[in-house]
Amino acid sequence: MNPHFIYNALNSIQVFVLDNKPDEAARYIGKFGRLLRQVLNHSEQSLIPLEEELQALELYVQLEQLRLNVDLQYRIETSAGMDTGTEWIPPLILQPFVENALWHGLSRKQGEKKLHITLSVQDNWLIAEITDNGIGRKQATGKKALAANTTSKGMDITERRIKEYNHTRGIVAIEIIDLYNTSQQPIGTKVVLRIIRKR
Repeated sequence: MNPHFIYNALNSIQVFVLDNKPDEAARYIGKFGRLLRQVLNHSEQSLIPLEEELQALELYVQLEQLRLNVDLQYRIETSAGMDTGTEWIPPLILQPFVENALWHGLSRKQGEKKLHITLSVQDNWLIAEITDNGIGRKQATGKKALAANTTSKGMDITERRIKEYNHTRGIVAIEIIDLYNTSQQPIGTKVVLRIIRKR
């Protein structure tokens, strides 16, 4: 969990209190406390059910929506017959990519904001796709950073975690795809994660 998120979350609570918005402050504190409890519980485990990861992720998105004051269309879809209670993954694998989409792609976008997460299984692999309709990496980070294929520290650490966990050569653990319309204007970003299934 990004330390900046914790600081910003506490700052948001302070703003609600100073603005005399006790209901908003109480709601935020409740969600923040539940998320921290889940993160602390998960930090002691090498694997957690996907179901618990998605619950923590939903709490995180709700907090960021409140903090950033973003009207977000957010949904998670799983493939038919997929049991998120029996699929196991390392904790906090998806969160850094959702954070990146919210902070760098969607918070700076005008108009409709969408975040779509799809999960499916293909043989021995769990495939997670995180798609946003934000401003795109080129506009968010600049041409120089994009050319150097830079990523946030959280994403870089998570990529190493997935590679070590997968322990399989020749498989691209993380793929970042810039999305464009027919006029070659950026219309968002898709991140594809491939995580080996442990049964």
